[in-house]
Amino acid sequence: MLTFITKAWQQRIIRYLIVGSWNTFFSLIMLALSHKALKSVFGTGAIFTTAWLISLFQSYFTHKSIIWRTSTVVHRELPKFFIVAGANYIANLALIVVLVDHLKFQLILSQIAIVALLTVINYTVLRLWTFHERHAHDGVIH
Repeated sequence: MLTFITKAWQQRIIRYLIVGSWNTFFSLIMLALSHKALKSVFGTGAIFTTAWLISLFQSYFTHKSIIWRTSTVVHRELPKFFIVAGANYIANLALIVVLVDHLKFQLILSQIAIVALLTVINYTVLRLWTFHERHAHDGVIH
């Protein structure tokens, strides 16, 4: 069983899904905490933005060190990561406001559905542009 887990972990897509699940869980916790703390003062967009900003840096460093295992200096990847994250944020924000404020869907379930929708697009852009293949390592960290 340990051999299976070790071999699975060596696959980038598996690491992406596992780390992405952690990042999503972390983001959902930040979203729930932000919602609880700020709902009487701010709308859904501001609450979502607060949670997103808190989660952004944690997400970058888990992507860099665990998923893509790059040795590229942060100043080359971080701006690209922020651009991808910003595009993801705009899509996510538009969808969550429509689903929650206009269609009256539940906040956390809406966010889970949106994340599922955006996962494939993000993986592709991160692989091809942000953490370019020639800088990423699939194998064990040396």
